Amino acid sequence: MGAMPSASRPSSRAPTPNVNLYCGQCESQIGIFDNEWIRLTSSYVRSKDDGTHFGTEIGRKTQVVPVGVSQRALEGCVMAEVFCKTCSAVVGQYCQKAPDAAKQHLV
Repeated sequence: MGAMPSASRPSSRAPTPNVNLYCGQCESQIGIFDNEWIRLTSSYVRSKDDGTHFGTEIGRKTQVVPVGVSQRALEGCVMAEVFCKTCSAVVGQYCQKAPDAAKQHLV
């Protein structure tokens, strides 16, 4: 018998490990993301890729980040809270709308 061909090919880039996110209150899984993050401010990070969201929902109430806040990168953004679908705990914030093209990467 001859050797069977390999089903995998060598990759020039190592696969990025996934990160499973859980609600801090009820421990329900709320998403899976590649472990690559972009820090936008001291307290606001977002995943480099969209990832898979399945345990969260975006709230309807929004607020515009005012000018002059300590987190200047978010000034003018329309923000909404993100909730755990299981227990309704706030698990983050989401920029629904950026004020201009320069901040579009926040959405």
